[in-house]
Amino acid sequence: MPWVGAGIPDLADADWTEWALAAKFRESAFLFPIRDKVLDHAAVGIGDVVLDVGTGDGLIAFAALERIGPTGRMIFSDVAQGLLDHCRAEAERLRVLDH
Repeated sequence: MPWVGAGIPDLADADWTEWALAAKFRESAFLFPIRDKVLDHAAVGIGDVVLDVGTGDGLIAFAALERIGPTGRMIFSDVAQGLLDHCRAEAERLRVLDH
């Protein structure tokens, strides 16, 4: 069941991407240690193929790219095409689209 209430849009809502990208918490430094702990527990390393389900703005996926190196592959997955488009543009900007 999608989250509703508390300002969080229904997943079917066209504004989901806008909300997810504008959410103030996504740039909060408090998430970085949590992201790093997730990657540590997953033991992500050089050459791995990593699937980020519900990638959102790519917080975990882009950090995983640093750990998998040039031989690894990162797969971004999300229900919102707008979020995937955002991640693709960011990957192009960072010149890591081929990973």
